[in-house]
Amino acid sequence: MKYKLTALFLTLAVFAAGCGSETETAVESTGRYNPNSQDDEEEVFISQDPDNRPNIAICLPEENSYTKKLATELTNKLWVAGGNIILRYAENDSDIQAEQAKELFEQDIAGFVYCPVDGADLNIDSLNEKDIPVINIDVLDPYTECTDFYIAYDNVKIGEDIADYIVSTKELSVSKDVTIEFLFGENTSVTEDIYEGLMNGLSEYFDSGALVCRSGRTDLESCTTTAKTAVEVLNDLGRYLSGYYLNNDLQVCVTGSDYIASGCNAYFLSNGYTIDIFPVVTGVNGEASAVRDFEQGFLSMTSFKDASNEAEICAKAMSALVNRKSVGNIAETKTLNGDNKIPSVILNGKIVTEANYSEELVNGSYYTDKEIYG
Repeated sequence: MKYKLTALFLTLAVFAAGCGSETETAVESTGRYNPNSQDDEEEVFISQDPDNRPNIAICLPEENSYTKKLATELTNKLWVAGGNIILRYAENDSDIQAEQAKELFEQDIAGFVYCPVDGADLNIDSLNEKDIPVINIDVLDPYTECTDFYIAYDNVKIGEDIADYIVSTKELSVSKDVTIEFLFGENTSVTEDIYEGLMNGLSEYFDSGALVCRSGRTDLESCTTTAKTAVEVLNDLGRYLSGYYLNNDLQVCVTGSDYIASGCNAYFLSNGYTIDIFPVVTGVNGEASAVRDFEQGFLSMTSFKDASNEAEICAKAMSALVNRKSVGNIAETKTLNGDNKIPSVILNGKIVTEANYSEELVNGSYYTDKEIYG
């Protein structure tokens, strides 16, 4: 092995990234800036004057592996487009994020990009007195009517993709008594959507007896953890599995993020699971920790959420909005948010396994060696 077991005892982050909101295929205007009034094809920029870069604020829920990568990609793409970036993390605290939003809107900003803390009402409508362009990413904010563009991953589809992988890998159509357990992060809209997709694909196999969860933890509430460290996740998993797998015969472990998957992998190694009997372990996000676990043969698959794709779309949309131009040629759908229909791009995760992780996460320079190995 390239790394010692201690390398797997990583700081856990509980992730908030994504939304399963209802979408439609036709694009309609929010009513602000008339974003679909024309099909502008020429390339536009936030600014083409390097000495006069408008401030673009980025407000993210917390600083973890996934959001740090997202912040890096957003910063790079928005800078290339001509913006000057102001970045804030909110420690996953809705009160802190509300204060940050208030402070940012009081500054001289030309655009606001944010992913709200799950369930947070940031009072954007009242704060945005100057009609500054607003782009909502990952977690849909149901409390605002002034969102001009929305970008997210389809987390229900991600759950369905993971279920399909498990069905295929474990040949559930012809199998019986395949043991499975679940461990997600906090119960957020992201977790709910992934869980919904998983159960869309796995419920029939529980009904047929192909899948068995010995702990009985198949409802969402019992599958979540508030663990913030690797040690906490190890303790949680040990408590959940205690007495159920004395012969080390757990076959599938489904997790809500790659860092949680790393903690689970460390648990399996410390409890006598060898590579030849290692469970199928699945993750979400395509984080740097996934590369390490793929290299060692511990991670089976992850659903890769490419932050560079989100950032590229965000930069194009913000450039158009700052210049009061249409986003009709950027949006691919509309997202229903109350009575509003927000021009949107909803992305699909990509299944990454040991067979293609190097191509997707390493050779394409998505992660640097420093991001992977520290």
